[in-house]
Amino acid sequence: MSRLLLALISLLVSANIVFAKDQYIANIIATYDANQARFHVQHKNQDIKGPGIVTEITTDPLGTGFMFYVSLNVNGSEVKCATKDKNVAASLDKGQRVNFEGKIRDVVFGTLHVEECRFERTTITEDMQRNEYETPNKIGDMLPWGGRDGGWVTITSISGQNSRASHIGLEYTKENQRDRCLSVENDTSPNCIKEDMASVRKSIKNELRGDCESGIFTDAYGDRYQFRGKNKNGDPKYMFVDLTDNRVLDGTHASGYSTVEPQFFALCNKRAN
Repeated sequence: MSRLLLALISLLVSANIVFAKDQYIANIIATYDANQARFHVQHKNQDIKGPGIVTEITTDPLGTGFMFYVSLNVNGSEVKCATKDKNVAASLDKGQRVNFEGKIRDVVFGTLHVEECRFERTTITEDMQRNEYETPNKIGDMLPWGGRDGGWVTITSISGQNSRASHIGLEYTKENQRDRCLSVENDTSPNCIKEDMASVRKSIKNELRGDCESGIFTDAYGDRYQFRGKNKNGDPKYMFVDLTDNRVLDGTHASGYSTVEPQFFALCNKRAN
């Protein structure tokens, strides 16, 4: 087979891979709801990849252990990604950012099902640098604030971005509440939303503040951190220090890195370079 033909085949294969960004998944689900035959013609068995946030890791309903399902929040849409590799599934955590890749199979109860999934751990900053994720830095964008099972707040105001007095106003909105109740408790009842609102509002502040020159900033809990540039050890890519006890965040979700990093770069996005 000629090199030209091989190159052409490679181009056609790569062109068939769709990237899950913006409202693409929501549009696939809408296609399924409107016309299942059209979904099967246009999307079934199509390769798909993109960044997402892990919301749940389960085994198959029969408990055989032959299949594992990683639920992802991808730009506000739910994706259930299946893998037979139990070690891969065991290595992931709720709230972790990953890049996923697999084949579209079906839509079930409003959730896009993807099979033969592969995962790569990532961060908001790495996605941003690959143009796979736009850093949250505009009014209306959402930022992760943390918590035991994760959660999001909405940016309501921005002033002095990238300066020594960078400020971002935050609000835990009803949409944020519903999303958290759905992803954590699988419950969107008024009681869940009311209890969640009361609990979260006691925990988080309504602002972020940062000095982009020194790298010192306060997160959504009001705790103080310092950004100290690129990590010489390479993993995680950037170094953040908790100024309460001078603890260096190790890049895991448990250390707080997955929420501290995007909050700082929302205040000081030019420091990502």
